[in-house]
Amino acid sequence: MLVACKKDIDLKKFDNLTISSELGIPLAVVDMKMSDLLKQDSNVVYDPDGFIHFIIREDSIASFPVDSFVKLPDLAPVTVNTKLGLIDITDITISETKTLGELADNFSSTTKAALQAANGTVSIFPSINDQNNNITSLPLNASQFASVRIANGFLVIDFKNQLKVTIDQVKVNIFNTVPFQTLVGQLVFNNIPPSSSKKDSLNLSGVTLSSSLAYSLPTFRTFASSSPVLIDLNDGVKLDVTTKGMKASGGTAIFPDQTINAQDLKVDLKADDPTVRIRHVEFESGMINYSVASNIDEQLSIKITIQGATKNAVPLAPILINVKNQTKTGTIDLKDVLFDLTLDGTQPYNKMSVKVEPRLISSNVMKDFDSSNYVNASFTFGTLKFKEVNGYLGNRDIAIDVTEQTFDFLEQFDKGFPLDDPKIKILSSNSIGVPVSVTLDAEGTSAKGAKQKLNASPFIIGYPSTAQKGQVISDTKVIDKSNSSLLALLNLPPTRISFGGKASINAGGFTGAYNDFIVKGSGIAVGFEIDMPLSLKTNNFVIEQTSDNPLFDIKNGKIDKTKLGTDSVEYVDLILKIDNGIPLEMKLDMFFATQDTVISDSIIVGTLMQSAIADANGRTTKNTLSSCTVRIPREKMDAIRSQNLTKMVVRMTVISASNGTQVSKIYSNYTTRIGISAKVKLRYNYKKTQK
Repeated sequence: MLVACKKDIDLKKFDNLTISSELGIPLAVVDMKMSDLLKQDSNVVYDPDGFIHFIIREDSIASFPVDSFVKLPDLAPVTVNTKLGLIDITDITISETKTLGELADNFSSTTKAALQAANGTVSIFPSINDQNNNITSLPLNASQFASVRIANGFLVIDFKNQLKVTIDQVKVNIFNTVPFQTLVGQLVFNNIPPSSSKKDSLNLSGVTLSSSLAYSLPTFRTFASSSPVLIDLNDGVKLDVTTKGMKASGGTAIFPDQTINAQDLKVDLKADDPTVRIRHVEFESGMINYSVASNIDEQLSIKITIQGATKNAVPLAPILINVKNQTKTGTIDLKDVLFDLTLDGTQPYNKMSVKVEPRLISSNVMKDFDSSNYVNASFTFGTLKFKEVNGYLGNRDIAIDVTEQTFDFLEQFDKGFPLDDPKIKILSSNSIGVPVSVTLDAEGTSAKGAKQKLNASPFIIGYPSTAQKGQVISDTKVIDKSNSSLLALLNLPPTRISFGGKASINAGGFTGAYNDFIVKGSGIAVGFEIDMPLSLKTNNFVIEQTSDNPLFDIKNGKIDKTKLGTDSVEYVDLILKIDNGIPLEMKLDMFFATQDTVISDSIIVGTLMQSAIADANGRTTKNTLSSCTVRIPREKMDAIRSQNLTKMVVRMTVISASNGTQVSKIYSNYTTRIGISAKVKLRYNYKKTQK
């Protein structure tokens, strides 16, 4: 062994010695599994192949119960005021014969003597120019009436000549004899040949006629015969007296069986919307309340027929109400009654036809009466609840009340959320048989107040056909990037979306068809489902988060000391080795800011993780390996401390497969492994202690 020594060594040059050392520290191996990061729940859903969707569902953003479509307001009362009016008087016929001998008794004594002298002889019949003012009873059938005021009608007299000579002229006066004698009228008959007759009539309008009539012949003239004839005082004249078409406005008479002023009522069964045309309606419940009053002293049978009404497919029986100088009330139950409202030819909808027929039932007893006697009927309608309505349900808009859905989780994507194929599914359940077009007014609002309309086209909700009456039709309408501005709306990104708009019933108007219907308990419910499949195509999807600076302890808004535990750090290298199974590339930038987030410094990392290789459908076929070193030098730490940059803004830029030209889809079986280690270089300064 040889040892050599060098003399005169200068040890002073080590008085300010700097010693540097490096430490390599493995920190962790992290396995990021998408199935752990995004676990299935009500908002995260996997397809059978594992493709991941974000789902936000709201079962009801709008509902339309039955009365949104048809509401039957209270019906106005219907009143029928009927006067007794004119009573029919049965036609009466009586015959009266006067012999020549009886006539002669009231002629002048000269005429009488001449006729009696010639009686039984064949000789020239003398001419007669005389009068017969004697009042002769002409009783009508007293069982029909006592005395009546005639509104219209006639007294017809058929005057028959049974003499052997022509009657030149005869005048017939007709009298009432009760309560005292009054002239009713006079008829004049001229030139009546033997064995012939002539007929004439008295207009009785305005005449009070009793059943006790009488007549006289104030003029009676005949011609003399042209040749001898057998003169017989038993020959004479005959009067056939008939009442024709008499109608009385008052008096005392026997009421005949007759219908008084039957009326067909048209009840407007209108909905609150004037464009609605109801053809058939069946009621679940409801009442017609009636009141019938009469001051006629004879029985009235009032028949009420609701035309076109059926119950259990059988015509509804007429309602019969009997009154006699009294008032009666009652109800008509409309439960399960189906109305046909098409019977009015001029308006075959919204019209209920009710026929009211008051009929007098004769007691065959004379009663006092007056045409102003009345029978009044009034009808009021209780609350009507329909069981089914058919027809045309009108053309109008129903406003959809605005609702709002929050999307707080999107707030972190303040640079946008570039999904490739999001969808909004409008979900409806509908049991109302009417086409309803929905115009959805949806608008997203970002955290910064930016707004974007959905701009979706109107769509018609699925609805049952007539053959599907009673069924609930479920329907889904899809709003996507092809028919709306959904991509722009989600790329705000929105922290809330408001939903409103309108529902248009029969938006095309009336086309002549009556195919709409509503049944009890039916309605429309509308909800939505926002389907955001994790399918991205982007070269600049930025995720940015701000937090307290993790490199330092912060006290009272000021940097205190480094969290690395020493101020002798020359630099720190964070080394990441990544086995990436996700078809996304990530770039990382870190910014350091003041308490008011004013950025003053940064560390630009660049590519942190390379995208896995994806197939044409955006699904990973091969993982990629990459490494990244993030160095934080002491000078950077000192600058951050000196500027009191207490905030760190981490900005990650996500790029889909093939540098953003290809869609990347995220599946639940994706796994990325990240190995994290640190290299810390420390520096110590050694100074000689002076003695």
